[in-house]
Amino acid sequence: MTKLQSDSILVVLLQISTIGFIIISGPGLPVNPVFYVPLLAAIGLIAWAVWELYQNSLFSLKAKVRKGARLVTTGPYQYIRNPMYTGYLLFALSLVLDYFSWFRLMLWLILASTIFLQVSVEEQSLHEHFPDYAKYKRKTKSLFPFLY
Repeated sequence: MTKLQSDSILVVLLQISTIGFIIISGPGLPVNPVFYVPLLAAIGLIAWAVWELYQNSLFSLKAKVRKGARLVTTGPYQYIRNPMYTGYLLFALSLVLDYFSWFRLMLWLILASTIFLQVSVEEQSLHEHFPDYAKYKRKTKSLFPFLY
């Protein structure tokens, strides 16, 4: 296992832990029914992204481009390059805003920081392995459609 792969697994564990702490530091599920909309949208987006990668035999926790892999630009990836990360951010943010505390906001900021860092590292690898990645990157946003 390379240093990048082991670091990536540690970052994923930190992200999962951070989301877990956000969940257990509040009521678990939203108190205000309005927050079920973004929460369920986030879960749907994550599931759709995982399914798209699974269909292409590419789902992995490791930051590694597999031999023979192709660039996935279908499903949610046609709209944003990192739909799973968008889902994680939306899921956690809906919980933080529903039952706000500065501690939970700090956890969300840690989550967001690790995601931005991981996106940066992963995109460097994708640039190296896929000649079409620069073109794909120009026509899709990283995390938020029409924004970023």
